[in-house]
Amino acid sequence: MKEKKQQKTNWKNIGQPDLRHLDRSKRLPDQPLVRTVDSADAAMIILEQHLGFIDAGITQVEIITPMDVVVIERANLRHIVEKRQDARERYVRHALATIRDPYEIWIVEYEDENGKEELRHVYIGAFQGKLHMLVVGTLEFHARRWQGAQQTSTWRMYLHSPVKAKGKLCACLR
Repeated sequence: MKEKKQQKTNWKNIGQPDLRHLDRSKRLPDQPLVRTVDSADAAMIILEQHLGFIDAGITQVEIITPMDVVVIERANLRHIVEKRQDARERYVRHALATIRDPYEIWIVEYEDENGKEELRHVYIGAFQGKLHMLVVGTLEFHARRWQGAQQTSTWRMYLHSPVKAKGKLCACLR
């Protein structure tokens, strides 16, 4: 699944500022990086602990966001730690801060190689340090009986390494 080219709306055509020049007062405090490890299994343990999977019986964690309740499922996290050269687990604190207090939330169109489309929430975190964070979640809407008709979204969380090429974040997604 890749971000669809030529989104209907982008940050430029609605007059949003370039994140590289965003006032410091609108940025979140920088977060310390989590230590990196060599194996994907050890990285998975670090990621799970920081996300709140504090015991083996917990299969999902709920995070309240400005938009809805995000449900992160343990079974959908493995891809985050598989590319060991990226060591993406080290940015988990940035990701949590981004989900809880995003600078912006976008609904972005994605499509696969067969043309199948889906919408994903993209939470954008702007930090006072040098990092900016994208946290992308696929949407699987459902209503919870015990909370009435409130919609929640179950996430397959895609934790992007901090945007090194800030232009990509600034030019494409936002």
